[in-house]
Amino acid sequence: MGRGRERGIPVTDWIRRLSSRGLFELEEPPFSVVAVRGSKTSGSFSPVQSQDPVDRPYQQLLGLITQYGWAIRHVGSAGTAPGFSYTVGLTAMGHPEFVMTGMPFEASQGFLNLLGADVRDGKRYAAGTVVWDLTEPPAPIAIIAVSETTGLTAIDEVYGRVDALQAIWSDSTGHLPWDEGYRNPPDTQPLLGPLPVWRLGRPGPSS
Repeated sequence: MGRGRERGIPVTDWIRRLSSRGLFELEEPPFSVVAVRGSKTSGSFSPVQSQDPVDRPYQQLLGLITQYGWAIRHVGSAGTAPGFSYTVGLTAMGHPEFVMTGMPFEASQGFLNLLGADVRDGKRYAAGTVVWDLTEPPAPIAIIAVSETTGLTAIDEVYGRVDALQAIWSDSTGHLPWDEGYRNPPDTQPLLGPLPVWRLGRPGPSS
């Protein structure tokens, strides 16, 4: 657990800020790309070229991917639907992109950058696993395959296909959305794929 303590994010502080509806006021525009911290990628990058020469957000996205290896796109809430954030760039590294839903953009960007840096450094994540070293205990992150990809438009625009994993965050007591005792409202964190088969018997840190 030493690695987790060194880089773990103390999630309980901001999880407690969840409103009674489990939503946050998100002021970012629908299409907002945010630069990541890290070294430049040495991998290959073959994006689909934009059909619109004045598509500035798209060109900004490509620039960030070329410079850093990946970018993060934040999509603000619409109506009662929570906002979400996802990476664009890991596809070129031979790995699915990551998406997180219902989390404040500042926090999701921190998690997604850690995951992106892991992938850049050669680590691989798989659906159906639990990650313990991104957070301080007791706050596991579960990984599931994404089947609902309609909102991940930037990935499709860049690569012509969408392959993604959802990183699911736990509540302030370490419970995941399918756990008994989960404290957040059901609509706080929409799940974009099938639940893991082990959900009634979650793997522990040493599993």
